[in-house]
Amino acid sequence: IYDCEKETNADMADEGEKKGQEEDLSPDIKDWSKNQVRQWALELKSVDDAVAQILFQKGINGPSLLLLDAGNFIAMGVTFGPANLIIHARDELVKLKKEEPASFRNQPGRPCKPYPFCRYHDTYRYMEGSILDIASDLIEPCHEYKGFTNTTDETKMSKFTDEVIRFAAACMNSRTNGTIHFGVGDKPQFTHGQVLGVVVEDKEAYDNELKSAIDRSFEFKHKQAAQMCIKPPRFVGVLNKNMTSSDKCVIEVDIVPESVICGENIYHTFNMDTKKAKKKEKGKEDKSEIKPSKQLFIRDGGSSRNLLATTTSAKPMEEYKRFVDSVAQRSQLRKQAEEKQLSVIE
Repeated sequence: IYDCEKETNADMADEGEKKGQEEDLSPDIKDWSKNQVRQWALELKSVDDAVAQILFQKGINGPSLLLLDAGNFIAMGVTFGPANLIIHARDELVKLKKEEPASFRNQPGRPCKPYPFCRYHDTYRYMEGSILDIASDLIEPCHEYKGFTNTTDETKMSKFTDEVIRFAAACMNSRTNGTIHFGVGDKPQFTHGQVLGVVVEDKEAYDNELKSAIDRSFEFKHKQAAQMCIKPPRFVGVLNKNMTSSDKCVIEVDIVPESVICGENIYHTFNMDTKKAKKKEKGKEDKSEIKPSKQLFIRDGGSSRNLLATTTSAKPMEEYKRFVDSVAQRSQLRKQAEEKQLSVIE
């Protein structure tokens, strides 16, 4: 009886210790305790909880996990299939740490750098819960975040294209580089720049829909420039807080309004999704034509604003005219910023 009570008390102590250890994992496996190894294993897909418990009972901590091979797992009672899944996940984590030093400085709740601007093939991932840390000027991109959490599957694509067009036009008119992120939260629901991630089933569809949205939203004479300034979507993988891979990503679109492309042009957009008025005639429902609304977006602080929006101002077009008059100067400042950046690189 004494031995049973002793064992039960030990198990209870272990359970209490395990619960206390359910926390964000260190990026270095060698720093993990046996509780954290168990926590990590519990999150692995296709690995039973019983396997994680075996690792815990055998006292496998981070340093020992790094040394295990398939034979060691089998000797502990873990079958060949789960053993190989664990080894693969461990080796992937080691490889990621070696290849992605920037990603692994990104800890949940802590600042991290965004994916390198206007690049697509860097080995880089975000950590769920980390906070994007940014600074911007005409060359260093401004950033805008969209949580994409309360969007239905039916409206997700239109939400994506609408937000990109608005942001892109604002950046092009203001002559500033920019990146809009989908799957990154903002106030008040989240911390500004908090990485959330979204599940994307068809990445190619986002690219195709964005190209179509550009064609129908910009004036004909500016469609080519818009296609050149608005870069294809980038899908940055998101790691779980326990350092395992997830099926989530952050969708990012970079905007680069180069002076040689934009010159002194002004980029109006047209809202093609305006709901058409309906009227009933002779028992039938007809749709009357409504001319799409004309917009001129600019960057205003951390957001985009339409200078042609309906306003109660006594002189509604005054700010619009001032902005139009300033475009030549903005274009010159952009060109100078590009030349300065080029001289630094050279």
